Amino acid sequence: MSPELAISPFDFSSGEIKVLSIDFFDTLITRSVAQPTHVFAALEQRIIADGQRHYQGFARRRIEAERVARQCQQEVDDRCDVTIEDIYHHLQVALGLNYKERVRLMTLEMDLEVAMCRGVPRAISLIQKAREHGVRVVVVSDNYLPSAQLWRMAESAGITGLVQPDIFVSCEHAGMKSNGHLWMTVLDQLGVDAHQILHVGDNPEADGVQAERQGIRVVVNSDLIRSHRASFNSAPSVMTHSRLEAHVRDELCGYDWSVESVVGTTTVALIIVDQIQRARAALASTPGATVHFAARDGYLSHLVWNILKRDDPALPDAGYLALSRSVIWRAAINGASQTVQQKMIGNDEVLSVERLNRRLGFSLQRNGADVDLHEMVNVHSGRALILANEQRLVESSHELRARLLGYLKKQGLLETGRHFVVDLGWTGSTFADLADLVEQQSNGGSIIEGIFTGLYWDATAQRTRLAMSSSAVSDFSGMKTNVMLLGSLKLLEALMTAPHGSVVNYEGIEKNFEPVFVDTEPEQRAYQTIVGQIGVRAFETAVQILQSTHPSGVSAADVDGAAVWASIMQIGHDPRPEEADQLGMICHVSAIDHEGDGERLVLLEPPDMDLGKITSTLMHDNWWQGSLRRWQNDPLHCDVANQMLEIWPDGNCEWVRLLNSQ
Repeated sequence: MSPELAISPFDFSSGEIKVLSIDFFDTLITRSVAQPTHVFAALEQRIIADGQRHYQGFARRRIEAERVARQCQQEVDDRCDVTIEDIYHHLQVALGLNYKERVRLMTLEMDLEVAMCRGVPRAISLIQKAREHGVRVVVVSDNYLPSAQLWRMAESAGITGLVQPDIFVSCEHAGMKSNGHLWMTVLDQLGVDAHQILHVGDNPEADGVQAERQGIRVVVNSDLIRSHRASFNSAPSVMTHSRLEAHVRDELCGYDWSVESVVGTTTVALIIVDQIQRARAALASTPGATVHFAARDGYLSHLVWNILKRDDPALPDAGYLALSRSVIWRAAINGASQTVQQKMIGNDEVLSVERLNRRLGFSLQRNGADVDLHEMVNVHSGRALILANEQRLVESSHELRARLLGYLKKQGLLETGRHFVVDLGWTGSTFADLADLVEQQSNGGSIIEGIFTGLYWDATAQRTRLAMSSSAVSDFSGMKTNVMLLGSLKLLEALMTAPHGSVVNYEGIEKNFEPVFVDTEPEQRAYQTIVGQIGVRAFETAVQILQSTHPSGVSAADVDGAAVWASIMQIGHDPRPEEADQLGMICHVSAIDHEGDGERLVLLEPPDMDLGKITSTLMHDNWWQGSLRRWQNDPLHCDVANQMLEIWPDGNCEWVRLLNSQ
């Protein structure tokens, strides 16, 4: 953390400031997790680890109990805050607890708060400076925890010298900072003029506007609440992500927020760690097998594998497999069927013959002569040309197939045995086609098995052709989970990428079947501006996690499929505005030839179509939740976004379900 908190133009040495008032949470004290409600996730994790599995979903119940308690308090007296006893009274009713259980859980929560709290260096430095000039230091906090608990936490964090009467907390006084009443109490008890108090906090309204109305001087800094997301997304599975994001939050305290650091250190790094661990486990269980990371989703994992191998020579070599869906499909064409024509040129496409030639792998001819490369074709003229060149199409496909097989042989995939391929996944169709190809070519000797991060419902049909497993989510998960995954697919593919383009062909035998990549300008731009930086942070973090040296304390033991899923959802389903803005500018290129400008991850405005089609477009072609968040924050489009959320409530920020901690 940055050691300084600028309070200019205020100067303790002048004698004008008699009292330094400081907010408690996220100003003086922070936690080892990214947001307050994740303390409840840590509590749920602990009590379940003790064998009390009936408390699954406790974190969400705890959040709901506080909401109900606040509603009840509003009806009685809207000036006053709730207490932790009020909250646990409602929790006792909701969970059917007896008094002893209620007290035990409340005590555990308060003890966890002490264990997880951290002093903020810049605030500690500020207190020290104030005391050096004889300035009295008090704490003023809107909170349900009593002053005795805040004192315990401060002492635990190494902040000494506070006395309990100097801790003004809303639950012990008939008012809060946010409604101004607590400030009246503070002024009355301190007995100094308002302008002689300097208050430092993080909330623009409670610590800023309300204090200034009383004449108090204020400094508001919100650095430490930038890691807060939707409070109700709290479950044990989110703890790994939360600890990593809290570490980034502390790193960036006093500096500009870095989307690259947050996304790279959390979601992308955790996917890498999970892929590495599952590849290792597969090799350990299948002696003699090989492992290959698929381009481009496995680029970073392959780099990390090689770093680990440098320190552990016993770790076998891992391949980096340059494959793409379009290459495998084009290598299996046996005629100019309607499906082939549709894939080669879309219904709305208009493109040059030169570009269509690249897709086909040969030069189109008309009346025995090559067609002018600059001629433009549409769905009708283009497909007619393909049909007229059917024989050349089949020949080109067979030639590509021969080069592909030459490449696969060089990679060792035609050797007898089991070969694990690591990829993000989704449907597994590409690798099911690969499995069919190598099985046929090797007479059944070579077996491909997929190790995937996630699979959605379209993957089920591939299971008869490919042995596969997934960690974060599977095709057997419920519809809501699948919908949430679909909404984030394009984002993950854009983040888990490589500095090289997509493979579209292979050289001949004279060049040892080297893969031919196509790199588009939009992808290059994204990599240079943000994606490459995400990759650097992800690589560094993944290595530290796997070597148990990450400063957050997160290690490989903390990373499993549930943790990866939670991290994907925290970024992909509950993005902050700056994440939707910066990541949304990335263009995802998915054309069959991997050329063109691609599609923006986040659409700046809703397309001119009905709501059902908009939803389908966002889920399959864009970043669904990123687009919705962008529209919700835009007065011109918020109505459309809200209507869509009424139709598809799963588009809301919530991903943790009540009594389902994923």
